[in-house]
Amino acid sequence: MRRLKRAAFLLCFAAALLCPALMPASATTAAADSFELLVVGSEGPRVFLLQKRLEDLGFYTFRATGVYGAITRNAVVAFQKANNIIVDETVGEETYNLMFGNGAKRPSASSKLAQAQGPKEQLKDGERVIGHPLAWEQADDAMRIGQTYTVTDYYTQISFSVKRTGGNGHADVECTSAADFARFRTVFGGAVSWEKRPVVVTLGGTRVAASLFGMPHGYRTISTSGMSGHACIYFTDSTLGEYNLTDVEHEEMIRIASGS
Repeated sequence: MRRLKRAAFLLCFAAALLCPALMPASATTAAADSFELLVVGSEGPRVFLLQKRLEDLGFYTFRATGVYGAITRNAVVAFQKANNIIVDETVGEETYNLMFGNGAKRPSASSKLAQAQGPKEQLKDGERVIGHPLAWEQADDAMRIGQTYTVTDYYTQISFSVKRTGGNGHADVECTSAADFARFRTVFGGAVSWEKRPVVVTLGGTRVAASLFGMPHGYRTISTSGMSGHACIYFTDSTLGEYNLTDVEHEEMIRIASGS
């Protein structure tokens, strides 16, 4: 029941962020009145939404995690400076109201905000491997933990081997060797990145359209590949972490990987 209430709250709040014109000023103020101070170390749905709003405004260029760490603190400081309010590294009522209001200022264009992007080579028709969309429930059954699978980048057609090591709502994977991790990095422009890429995963002889982002994080089980953590592969209807939200960017990557 608690999870259902939290999911309903997040979906409603996310809809308000995507359509701010539909969210009256009184609703923003009411939310702020009950909003507890967010500081380094805070965790939960509100931090997740904070990160998504900072991303929307252009101050945060990493994956939303729901954890208020150093990157989130730096984004909050940049927002406070850009909007000429007290810089205290926390999100209280003043910062929150301004951030979720229509008067929030965005940062000036800066090369520091750009994320590394992998190549998008244009191949001729018939030369590109594409996949078919597959619901997460089916992909979860087909992609067994501990088994190895081939992932092919849609744009470059570079393939590498990964092992599924876990994941809820999506698959946690790790490259099986240093050579595979080198090909993984090539796909993302030569370095790890939070860029999301359309990929095709071969599951039991079936090519499945999916989405991969390239920043290893969290736990790892294979120490010989050089990855500092695991990456995640998303399929149709996959969800983000513990908050069970879908990601429109991953859905778009899946659409591309399916050739549509």
